[in-house]
This record gives sequence, structure tokens and C-alpha cells, in this order.
Amino acid sequence: MNKTFQISLLFIFVLVVTPILVWANDLQNGIAAYKKGEYQKAVDIFKPLAKQGNAKAQLELGLLYEKGQGLAKDNKKAVKLYRLSAKKNNAKAQFKLGVAYYYGLEVIQDYKEAVKWFRLSADGGDVGGQVNLGALYYHGQGVVQD
Repeated sequence: MNKTFQISLLFIFVLVVTPILVWANDLQNGIAAYKKGEYQKAVDIFKPLAKQGNAKAQLELGLLYEKGQGLAKDNKKAVKLYRLSAKKNNAKAQFKLGVAYYYGLEVIQDYKEAVKWFRLSADGGDVGGQVNLGALYYHGQGVVQD
């Protein structure tokens, strides 16, 4: 390998890996702050990560909006963040979006849409999605009763 190619590979590696490592470290710091009850600190950590498209940070920030921890309670913002995260295959966010559609929280109540999100969540291994999908089948809500 020539020197220029090696330097190019190193440059690409630094550009790709460094943000991932920073995201992971910041995310863990945000989760640690949340567990300590330092909600404003968690918000300050999760907001920029969520804005950059980090699905886990979007979910965590959505939970903070939903509970009104570290900022004003805002279910509309929570659902928006859950949707962003859910579209990136975050099973827990898919579950939360399913709950929003089931109850009509900041969206029009729609059992079929709830089924869609619970199914994605269940397929992603989320127990809440699995339980709720089963309950919808049991009651025949949004699906043929089975």
C-alpha cells in the first residue's frame, strides 16, 4: 500500500469511528445522569444527539418529554421523537408509538396502526410489543380476532 492510500484510510477511519465512539460515550453519560435523577443534565446530553439522528437518544429524550423530567411535559414532542426513533428500527420506540396509536395520544386513535407498530416492536424483541400485539389479537382490535 502506498503512503497516500494509508493516510486516506486512516482519515476515513477517524471520520467514521470517532463520532460513533463520542455518541456512545455521551449516550452512556446521559443514561447515567437520568438514573441519578439529573434530568436536566440528561436532556442537555440527549438533545444534540437526538438532533444528529441518534435513535436511542431520540427515544430517551422522548421519554423525558413524556414524563416532564428536565423539561416541560410535551406528549406531542415525545411522539415525534418516538416516530423518528421507530423509523430507525428502535423496538422500544416502536412500542411507544404503538401505545400512542392505541390510546390516541397526540395522534388519531387507530388500532391498525397500533398493530403495525406493536408488530415491528415484537419482531425487534420488545416484550411490551409482544404482549400488546397478543392482546390486540385476543380482542380483535385492528386485526381479525385470533
